[in-house]
Amino acid sequence: MTDETKTDPTHVRCPSGLVVAPTGLKIRQLKLLSDRRSVKSGAVFEEFLRVGAAEIVDRGPYPDSVWDWKRALIGDRFRALIGVRVATHGPSFDFDVRCDVCGEPIKWSLNLLELPVRDYPATTLEAWKSGKPMRLTVGGRAATYRVGTGEEEARMRAGIEKLKDGASTGRRAMQRGPGDDVTDSLFLRLDVEGVEKRDLRDWLDDLDGAELTRITESMDAASGGVETVTMVECQERDCGAKVRVEIPFTAGSYWLPRTTATTTDLGSE
Repeated sequence: MTDETKTDPTHVRCPSGLVVAPTGLKIRQLKLLSDRRSVKSGAVFEEFLRVGAAEIVDRGPYPDSVWDWKRALIGDRFRALIGVRVATHGPSFDFDVRCDVCGEPIKWSLNLLELPVRDYPATTLEAWKSGKPMRLTVGGRAATYRVGTGEEEARMRAGIEKLKDGASTGRRAMQRGPGDDVTDSLFLRLDVEGVEKRDLRDWLDDLDGAELTRITESMDAASGGVETVTMVECQERDCGAKVRVEIPFTAGSYWLPRTTATTTDLGSE
């Protein structure tokens, strides 16, 4: 990645090598944020990509066919959406977090152009292009999962909603308890050798706790994307603590930043 690509918002290089030229959204697109159902389903962001990231400068590893953002890698989609946000409102993102030490709010400003981008490993791109699953070891057993794309993300989102509604066929579907959200994504993503799908949630729950971190780290190492954790510093006198926070990309102020208080609202904060 060249220094020019890193700092030029008109050309955004995504983790796979895909390069897009984002354009700013219109009010007609931003108004869609008021539709909670569309936001929850992700339909709003499909529209943002369709409109704001329509110009493909370099396809990178993608085949020469009709472009469809739903089939794009998740890391590329997320990076392109950041590019669309920068093209719409500029690179500055202001947000508040609470200090872990003194409890006071921290007002922080982040330059979205400076977020580190991690490229997809070649092995992941090769698996994705050939339609083969990714492999890892879980609890001493061989396991596989699909490389994440927009389509896979939509499948996961629908699957999680079914689990929450008790609509799946698993034998624990109607017995959800505290913490089940922790294993929902693994239950939906993983196929484990020698473990039937109907038994997978119980099998995952019986794994050693350290295994969850190992699985997550293994999947993260095989993915590409944008660093979503940053350090902020408390400005309170006699504090100055540095706090590690997840960047609140889902906050209403991300897509609808405000410089002054107003009673007009296009979406929800």
